[in-house]
Amino acid sequence: MIAAVVGTAHPTDTLDSRLCGNDRSGVRLRQIGEVVMPEEPRKLDIAKINKGLLDAFPLDYKSDALAGYLYLKYIYQFGYRLLKMMGRDVKEPDYQPVDEGTAEMVQLFADQVCARSLSKDTSIMHSKIVRPEDAIKLVRQTENMHLVPSERVIPFKLTREILFESPQEIAIGRCMCRGVAANPCVPPSEQDLCMWIGEPNVSFLVSQNPYFRKVTPMEAIKILEDAHKAGFIHCAYFEKPASDRFNCICNCCTCCCMSTTNWHLFGSNDNPFLAPSGYVPDVSEACNGCGDCAKVCFFNAISVDEKTKKAVVDLGKCMGCTLCEDKCPLQAIKMRLEPSIGEPLDIEALKRQQLGRK
Repeated sequence: MIAAVVGTAHPTDTLDSRLCGNDRSGVRLRQIGEVVMPEEPRKLDIAKINKGLLDAFPLDYKSDALAGYLYLKYIYQFGYRLLKMMGRDVKEPDYQPVDEGTAEMVQLFADQVCARSLSKDTSIMHSKIVRPEDAIKLVRQTENMHLVPSERVIPFKLTREILFESPQEIAIGRCMCRGVAANPCVPPSEQDLCMWIGEPNVSFLVSQNPYFRKVTPMEAIKILEDAHKAGFIHCAYFEKPASDRFNCICNCCTCCCMSTTNWHLFGSNDNPFLAPSGYVPDVSEACNGCGDCAKVCFFNAISVDEKTKKAVVDLGKCMGCTLCEDKCPLQAIKMRLEPSIGEPLDIEALKRQQLGRK
């Protein structure tokens, strides 16, 4: 038998092992009669991918697909302009150049988003904090579904549905906010922290934005776990230009990322950018007042009472990110549901609720 192989074969390769799939050089093989030839690379159907983005919008909102195209393809140019308007210290992403006309269109869209961002009634790009276990549930979904959470879960008037199409399709890419920050908290090599879930957004991003790539659900879970260990919090984003639905999980910091930095403009868990998780920490008598929890809190929601030497939680500020629970060396903090600040984005619970209504 004759084998034609592109690339350098590993000395321990056998022909039989390479007939079954990938050889060690990463070249996919196909058999033609008794001759094994490299497969032709798959050609992306860009027109079909673009049409998928258009089809994601209802008939009355097809014009929003243009904003979606601009946003997904030029996400760093958009982030640069939006964050600049918000007074952040940013630098133009020279790694994603655009011509003058495109830059003007992106700017117009950023102007619109900024103008609508100051009210829960008008916001079209917003997010909700989710616990690590709830973030993992989102990337473990395998079936298409359409859920409409109550405003107790997603407290925004617009862009609040969960519409999964091929949710096992996941892309990871450079964080929009850190990617344009003048002094990002992590270098570019560690900025792959924005995780997009489902079609048509994933196919569009990986085909037309070179800073995104596909990952498996298991790889996505590992990224979420590592991000949490690094002290980042998980924010589930709902964005109108991204097919008007839940679209991604961002692993956010407090120094670069849009939602968390904007939170400080209001200093409250009742704000038009970022919804709390629905959980708050309970501090037990085991607390010794070490203050480790207060040091990691993004939202200045925990302090140590000088008299009792115990941690105290400000329920008006707490966003329920769970970092304090993980940081406590004595395990004196446990998260609990707090109805006064909303309900969790727990995809499995939402599915059970919908089945119960049918």
